[in-house]
Amino acid sequence: MVIEVEVGGEGKIKQSGIAIKLSETPGRVRNIGAVHPGENTSQILAELGYSQEEIQNLKRENCVA
Repeated sequence: MVIEVEVGGEGKIKQSGIAIKLSETPGRVRNIGAVHPGENTSQILAELGYSQEEIQNLKRENCVA
């Protein structure tokens, strides 16, 4: 099944829908499209244990976006 979803500011895109239909726990599309490069870098590095200072140094040295 293919569905059409709105992507913030970029228009509509076609995406795979939920193939299995369950009456008690219906599925839905939660994440629309891919993230932009570097969009979640700080969050992911923080979850891996990097300090904010270390993250800023990595960005300043162009090691991460």
